[in-house]
Amino acid sequence: MIVEYLIKIFLILTIVIVLQTSYSTLVYRQIGQARWIKFGAVGLVTLAVGIALIMRVKWLTDLPYLHSVVRFIDKVIFAFFGYLSGKLLFVWFIVPLLIIWIIYLGKSAYAVVTSRIKFNQWKKANEEKEKPVEAVVSADGQKDDQQETDLVVEDPEKAVEVDPHFLKNVPLTRIRLNSILGIQRIYEIAKNKGLQVSETETGYVAVYSNAEGIKQLKEILHANHVKEIKLENRPSIVLFDQTVTKCIPIKQAMARIKAGESID
Repeated sequence: MIVEYLIKIFLILTIVIVLQTSYSTLVYRQIGQARWIKFGAVGLVTLAVGIALIMRVKWLTDLPYLHSVVRFIDKVIFAFFGYLSGKLLFVWFIVPLLIIWIIYLGKSAYAVVTSRIKFNQWKKANEEKEKPVEAVVSADGQKDDQQETDLVVEDPEKAVEVDPHFLKNVPLTRIRLNSILGIQRIYEIAKNKGLQVSETETGYVAVYSNAEGIKQLKEILHANHVKEIKLENRPSIVLFDQTVTKCIPIKQAMARIKAGESID
């Protein structure tokens, strides 16, 4: 019966919508195992209830009063389609769907290509910023060693004082703080490999995801006489130098970046 199939299609679409909504709400661009557990629980309950309802559609349409209503609706639908030829059915129902599908496909392809172009432009711009500064070259193409020597000898003590990179024997990695994807990536690394530390222009940045990471960071700060603050008991980003320490939860940092703000 047509009504029975329509009810089953409606239930299937409802299951898909609930799963998609729960995914977007609970885990999309979010961090934490608890969110995945909640999403899994919602998904299992949704599937169990949905499948149970789909299996009971036949029983529902066979109820005494509903069965008569369902049969009447089926007769009306069959009568309507019986008056239409195959060409009219194709023009009225299939062609609009094809047009909508083509428009949607074109918009999706355009969005993907545009996003890819923007990503490549952003990647190229960041790579250019991260290129090491080239050595000063004299007019004859040789390195001006005397100029570098003068810069170093002029005030060596001052150069040592302003050097923000003071950590010794601490493994360093590369951390990108200017994008959500960069923070998500380093969080996953910290979750699997422990505390992650990287140099910045003014000092260092550290990312931890658990209690072990907090312990490792405290040991580093204490060993290098860095002013300690209360670290968040959740995945966080810590910016620090010899005098200042700032702790920002990863979720808050991602919200700032999404709003176009800086976290350093």
